[in-house]
Amino acid sequence: MFRQLFFTIPLILLLVGCQTTPRHVALDEKKASTIKLVRVVSMIPQDEIIAHSKPSYVTVALGGGLLGAAIDSSITESRMREIYEVLEPAYDSFDDVDLRQIFWPQLREFLNQRARLHVSDIKTTPWLVTVPEREIAMANMKEDAYLEVYTSYFFDPDLRTFNILTGTYMASKNKEEPEYRNSIAYQSPIVGNGMQHSMDLWRANNGELFRKAIAEGVKETVRQIELDLGREAVTPSTQSMTLTYNTGTDLIGRSGTVMSSNDKRVILREKDGTLVSLENKPFLAPKPAEF
Repeated sequence: MFRQLFFTIPLILLLVGCQTTPRHVALDEKKASTIKLVRVVSMIPQDEIIAHSKPSYVTVALGGGLLGAAIDSSITESRMREIYEVLEPAYDSFDDVDLRQIFWPQLREFLNQRARLHVSDIKTTPWLVTVPEREIAMANMKEDAYLEVYTSYFFDPDLRTFNILTGTYMASKNKEEPEYRNSIAYQSPIVGNGMQHSMDLWRANNGELFRKAIAEGVKETVRQIELDLGREAVTPSTQSMTLTYNTGTDLIGRSGTVMSSNDKRVILREKDGTLVSLENKPFLAPKPAEF
């Protein structure tokens, strides 16, 4: 397979919009009751795990979700080369892992058995559906609504954390404005001290940690989609938490209302409605320096 590092604006921006567009549009119950059939397209264009940068103003951007909106100028060409040199040899330990084969069966099971929408067709594709292709499909479909699920997965630049990022978008036939949209994220627990030390741990024992993370990430991602589109309504708790999140350069706090939790993981709904699954590890802000 062709090895590459993506240090670009995520393609998922095409689905969930720019920084000024709401990341989350909740599906109205009354509207949902009028949608009889939904066509679903799930896209996973990646063939393999990549390393990915986020913008240096990520703390601000996180107020509106996980997405970055620019290339981080702090990631220099030499830094890219360094990351590539560490990541490249590790592929042999988990090159056989295919996110598509893990994600699509679980997504199908949810949509067919537990979704509050009736799905007529689920198309899975390794290609990115363009806006013109989407418009043609929506114009010619017999269904009442069209749902896109776009998924990417990557290591952060320090290689300590693995992420799955999913954008969802649903619109009714002959309507431009979405009936539902969200940004859904999973981040693994932090592994190692960064770079070579972390990658040695990810690849050890035939990529055992990576395989566990991708399995957990898929399960958590489908669970988050179910929180938005599941048949069984979920009443959020009144508890709020701020958990530790790795940007690839810093540890910051991400805050939200607890939607689901256990000893290991917590799913938060952030202020803007986006969802994120993080390790159950409260964020401890660094103490200010004393002078």
